[in-house]
Amino acid sequence: CEYIEQNVERTLTLDELAGRAHLSPAYLQRLFKSVVGVSPKQYADACRLRMLKSELRNSTDVAQAV
Repeated sequence: CEYIEQNVERTLTLDELAGRAHLSPAYLQRLFKSVVGVSPKQYADACRLRMLKSELRNSTDVAQAV
């Protein structure tokens, strides 16, 4: 989760995440979902959405926030 949050601006692949965790992609997917409740992609999407909402609240320009 921490790695995904630190790299929220990048598109992380399941293979990349699995390699960092020294797990197979399928096992990482199952393990992540069982612990966090969502897939790694869904978690990354939620992090990006949270970041966008924060930027929109703190910015006067929508284009700048995006």
